[in-house]
Amino acid sequence: MRFTFCGDQDCPDWVLAQIGEIAKLSAIRLKQLCSQVILATLSEQGLEDEVMQKMIDNLKLKQPDIVAIISALEWIFVCGAKKSRGTQ
Repeated sequence: MRFTFCGDQDCPDWVLAQIGEIAKLSAIRLKQLCSQVILATLSEQGLEDEVMQKMIDNLKLKQPDIVAIISALEWIFVCGAKKSRGTQ
């Protein structure tokens, strides 16, 4: 299946795998996580260690899982922004 935010290409398998993990989060936690990922992406400094540790504690996930979720969200936001910027 082709997706517009993927440049009309197939979505990478690793992103699809993380969508299942993202779905386990509550809407409030997901919104907080998305906000942090967007801020980190815009600042180009990445997430601070204390913010990352706080998220791990709050979400009750292991560090590799949260890192994978963050990577998938960042990829989705960056690809979606590139596509929407080009269509305006």
